[in-house]
Amino acid sequence: MHHVFVPNEKPQRYFLVVDAEKRIGQLVERVARQFDLIPVRVHRVAMLQPTLQMYGDKLSFALVGSLSCSVDAVAVATAIQHELPDLPLIVMSCLPPEALFVDGDQDVHVFGFLPKPFRLSHLQELMIRVQEHKSHQSMVPLIA
Repeated sequence: MHHVFVPNEKPQRYFLVVDAEKRIGQLVERVARQFDLIPVRVHRVAMLQPTLQMYGDKLSFALVGSLSCSVDAVAVATAIQHELPDLPLIVMSCLPPEALFVDGDQDVHVFGFLPKPFRLSHLQELMIRVQEHKSHQSMVPLIA
């Protein structure tokens, strides 16, 4: 009897979760399962660059929080955007966007904002929106 290997029809879809609070990653992981997404979690500054290098081209989007008192969500978003300029970023913070993004942060382009504490339904809505955005981005016209 021969066994035939059948590859998984669905490609694995990853997204980046950056936050010092490990519980945030656990919550996000629970929601991600509903969308067949695999979270790649980063909770320390030293993990960010190697993770971006390893998963960069496989990431659908990034959910970005702070990694420490001195490395806030804007600093993390800036570092990610420098490395992966087309990756949609969703910023998480307990500060409102107008307090988070101050002079000099205008170069950071974010897809969405998730206020902490957040409702899981808000996270779900943002995940749906970013997936729709990515699918429209990857559509290539059949007739030029």
